[in-house]
Amino acid sequence: MEIRSLSVSEVNRYIARLLYSDPILYNVKVQGELSSIRYHQNGHVFFTLKDDTSSIKGMMFFEDVSRLITPLKEGLQVVIKGSITVYEKNGTYQLKAVTMKADGLGLLYEEFMKLKKDLEKKGYFKDEAKKKLPFLPKNIGVVTSKSGAAIHDIVSIVQRRNPGTKITLFPALVQGPHASKSIKDGIEYFNSVRNKENLDVLIVGRGGGALEELWAFNELEVVEAIHQSQIPIVSAVGHESDYTLSDYVADYRASTPSMAAEILVPDVVELAEKLKLKKQSMEYSLNNKFQKEKIRLDFLRSRLIFFSPEKIIHREKEKLLYAKRRFIKTIKEDMKARKVTQQNFQVKIDSLNPYTALNRGYAFVESKNGEIQTKMDRLRIDEELFITFRDGKVKVKITEIVGKED
Repeated sequence: MEIRSLSVSEVNRYIARLLYSDPILYNVKVQGELSSIRYHQNGHVFFTLKDDTSSIKGMMFFEDVSRLITPLKEGLQVVIKGSITVYEKNGTYQLKAVTMKADGLGLLYEEFMKLKKDLEKKGYFKDEAKKKLPFLPKNIGVVTSKSGAAIHDIVSIVQRRNPGTKITLFPALVQGPHASKSIKDGIEYFNSVRNKENLDVLIVGRGGGALEELWAFNELEVVEAIHQSQIPIVSAVGHESDYTLSDYVADYRASTPSMAAEILVPDVVELAEKLKLKKQSMEYSLNNKFQKEKIRLDFLRSRLIFFSPEKIIHREKEKLLYAKRRFIKTIKEDMKARKVTQQNFQVKIDSLNPYTALNRGYAFVESKNGEIQTKMDRLRIDEELFITFRDGKVKVKITEIVGKED
């Protein structure tokens, strides 16, 4: 019997049905390490889950991603619940994740994130709840191991920067099952003797370590003790990149115990130099202000002289004389201009007066009814006319019309 050939699409669809109907692969739990995490613009997440010898591609839809408690990080050990599916377009199978939980240390991180979220809701991390650090502390309480590098570094830096600063140590466990209670006891002890010991500020911390070694500083009893402390606290858990809950709730976070000492204790040599510069700046500022006030007073004195009654009367007289001269000058110029205008008008009137032309040897002709004749084509034989000269008028009668001259 000849086997019917299948299309690629038919093969992929058949495999998809097989996977869908398999009771194990349709509802499977897979444990491994996350890598190659990629967020799509639509909110879906694509990743690779691997162990020592194998890997499988995986994805999670946006609605499932939004329900995750633990942020996805490269190298995080997780347990994923979902199904094995095939992407029919290219025939690759993948793990479609529905839920994802941290495994091992990841469970600690998940617990950390849950507690952080709860404390944030309660307002433990708000800036307005944080106390101001003293500028020049005289007595610093330190809660840390008596044998660790942290106390050695703190003492060394404080003595170098300001030898007059007192350091009081509460030797606490900073690692292990009893560490959180020991740290809490140290904070509470210093608060109980703060007035007697005149404590200004506390440093709570330790040197660096792995996440599980620093876990005591994430315990709720330590966080509560820091939050309830009446003394300002600097958290100094020596880990640059990862924060503990103590870092969030403390009044200030230093990346290392050494940094905490440098932040709290000013260098007295630098401080003296700053004070010297400040003094010079103040002297310069006062001198500058004095000079400005002197200039202002001189100006006011000159204004007082300028605005004296005698000066004001004298200036007003000068203004009046000046106004009088201006008025007379304006009147004269106006009269002169009017005279010139009148003369110009007279010239125009004379030029338009027909009798003016008679003085230059001209005459003009009028009909019996006084109409001036300017064209000969209106004249008739035997018509009587009057010719006016400069010194009189004659009556004439037309006997002949000669015609127009060429």
